[in-house]
Amino acid sequence: SFGVELVASELLCRARGGDCCRFAMAHPDHIAQKVGRYLKSVPDMAGRVGDFIIPDFFARKSLEDELRKARDELEVRVEKRTEELRLTNKRLAREMEERASVERQLLQSQKLEALGRLAGGIAHDFNNLLTAINGYSELMLRRLDPDSPMRRLAKEISLAGDRATQLTGQLLVFSRQQVVDLQ
Repeated sequence: SFGVELVASELLCRARGGDCCRFAMAHPDHIAQKVGRYLKSVPDMAGRVGDFIIPDFFARKSLEDELRKARDELEVRVEKRTEELRLTNKRLAREMEERASVERQLLQSQKLEALGRLAGGIAHDFNNLLTAINGYSELMLRRLDPDSPMRRLAKEISLAGDRATQLTGQLLVFSRQQVVDLQ
C-alpha cells in the first residue's frame, strides 16, 4: 500500500532472509537506514536509495487511534443528539395533542355560544309574539261573559301562552348560560 518501490524492497528483503526483515515495524529513521544499507548492497538498486519514502508506521498508528477516538466521540454525540431529538419529538407530539384538544374544546364552545345566541334571538322574537297573544287573550277573557262558550277557548289560549312564555324564559336562560332552577 506504500508504493511499488517499498513492495519491491520488501520482496528483496525477504529473499535475503528473516534478519533483514525484522526492521519492518521499527522507527522510520531506523527503517530508512536499514533499507539504505540494503539497497546499496543490491547492484540494480544502489543508485536509487534516495528515491524511497519510508512510511512512518507510528504516525499512521497514532492517526488511526485519533481517527478511532474521533469516530467513537462522534458516535456518542450522535447518540446523545438522537436521544435529544427523540425526546423533543415526544414533547412536540404531546403539545400537538394538547393543542388539538384545546382547539376541539374551543370549537365546541364556539358552537354552544352560537347556539345560545340563536336561542336568545328566537326567544326574544317569540316572546314579542307571545306578548301580543297573551295580551289579546286577556282582553278576550275580560270582555267575554263568564258563561260564554268562547271563554273556555280563550282560557286555553291564555294557558298555552303562559306555557310558551315559560319556554322562552328557559331559552333565554340557556342563551345567557345561566343555571336553570328546574321545578
